[in-house]
Amino acid sequence: MTLNVSLAWGAYRFAAKQPSGLQSFLKLRLTKQVLFGYCLGFVLNGSNLTLLILQGATFKAVDITTLMIVIAGLAIVVPIFRNALLAPMARGWYAVFSKAVPQVLLAVSFWQVGGDAMPLITLAAGHGIIITRLLPIILSYREQRDDHTRGLLLSEGTNEASWLLVTLAWYTT
Repeated sequence: MTLNVSLAWGAYRFAAKQPSGLQSFLKLRLTKQVLFGYCLGFVLNGSNLTLLILQGATFKAVDITTLMIVIAGLAIVVPIFRNALLAPMARGWYAVFSKAVPQVLLAVSFWQVGGDAMPLITLAAGHGIIITRLLPIILSYREQRDDHTRGLLLSEGTNEASWLLVTLAWYTT
């Protein structure tokens, strides 16, 4: 989420530098909405994580495996962007490995042991949350083809694709 907040901030700054006018105002407003959505998500996810820690949640073996795969994915991205580790597309790829890869592993887990523990409302809410972030990003990208917005599009697009895979795994088990 931190990576997406930084990308949304970059897209907002890019839109703010554009010449004034109605079109520019609309781009700026749209990027503000995207930024606000990610900031809100950051606060809510941080609150959830804090509650889990306070309730004594611990890492399981599958969590360690997921973390190792994510780190391996990040290790692949770093050499590709070695001259620009904080470039918007690099951060977009970091977000892919931080979000989409764990969700793909969740889908694999569902196919192995079943998805009965996840209620349908959770799946639906996940799609709703992702789509409410993805649609403004798509609209923003149509108007403002900057690297920050492209990184967000990569991140949220793969997020939705991997959540669709989770939904399919849940449905077929």
